[in-house]
Amino acid sequence: TELKTCLDTFEAAPSVRITSINLEGIDKSSTNTMISDTLKLPLRLTRSLANAVHTKSSGNPLFAKMFMVLLAEEKKLNYSLEEHRWQWDMDVVRNTTISEGVAVFMMAKLSRLPKVTFEALQVMACFGVKVDE
Repeated sequence: TELKTCLDTFEAAPSVRITSINLEGIDKSSTNTMISDTLKLPLRLTRSLANAVHTKSSGNPLFAKMFMVLLAEEKKLNYSLEEHRWQWDMDVVRNTTISEGVAVFMMAKLSRLPKVTFEALQVMACFGVKVDE
């Protein structure tokens, strides 16, 4: 891939130091805390949703967040003005299909961007997490 080629070039450069960081997934309890905090609901009310999101995301917090965004975008997670809280149907959440990997899921999201924006992000990604101008 282009990213792999870019990284290989950086690794081969004597003046560039690359550090790899392997991150572990989070547990169901942490997923529940994240969702509870996000939706401003008690842990007991978000537990079933968190369990489903944890299963779908394999504990990857980025993937869990992206799945929650997908649910909201597809109107499967809705804010009720009457109830003053977020609502969802667990059967609908469980049956929502998502891409097999974070990269595929993120690429689907990024592909919706204007072409010039997407190309700029591709270039900036080669420079790390912070790019000025």
